[in-house]
Amino acid sequence: RSHNQLPSQQDLETAQANYERAKVAVTTAQAAATQAEATLAVDQTNLSKTVIRSPVNGVVLARKVEPGQTIAASFSVTTMFQLAEDLGNMKLEVNIDEADVGHVKAGQGATFTVDAYPGRRFPGTITQLRYQSTTTNNVVTYLAVISVNNRDRLLRPGMTATAEITVLSV
Repeated sequence: RSHNQLPSQQDLETAQANYERAKVAVTTAQAAATQAEATLAVDQTNLSKTVIRSPVNGVVLARKVEPGQTIAASFSVTTMFQLAEDLGNMKLEVNIDEADVGHVKAGQGATFTVDAYPGRRFPGTITQLRYQSTTTNNVVTYLAVISVNNRDRLLRPGMTATAEITVLSV
């Protein structure tokens, strides 16, 4: 075709159809972009609500989830971290036989040992004697809570202890 020739009617209609399709494609792309922005805004809002903060300052004893792992909101409580608020003050939970529970009360002194430090006796004081009993192998016991000063951080959560409670001092 020379420079002076006009396009044919068919060329004009094809160009017009291509133009209309391009306009629709732009509108569709703009709608998709708007939808993507809305989705991003919702996701950013949800992300801002997913920061998990500890209710206490302390030491993480065990981590039950991995970074990036999805946590589902449900009625069942999932343990994510096991925390110890203050390892300088600990509690020792001791089972007291029902035959001995009548001699034990809050405020009494106690000493205990742990396998990690043979021969070393740690002091404590009974702070609670619980009323709920536990029966194991036909033996009924009651839980006593002994408060322990652990400033030197020798004792660790979960250690097995053998305790002696002073019920009478002369």
